Amino acid sequence: MAKMGRPKSNNPKEYKISVRLTKDEYERLKVIVANENLTIAQMLRNHVMEKLESKH
Repeated sequence: MAKMGRPKSNNPKEYKISVRLTKDEYERLKVIVANENLTIAQMLRNHVMEKLESKH
């Protein structure tokens, strides 16, 4: 029988990070990601990578 389900990723996301926000911070974040047509996770990954690549 063939394997079922989603195929394995070549670069799995193994680590999970949690952050607590105020209601105001969360609402502002939702507006930003909606305007940029991104998910919150995508937006955060993009900004983390920008910082990591900027030699700070």
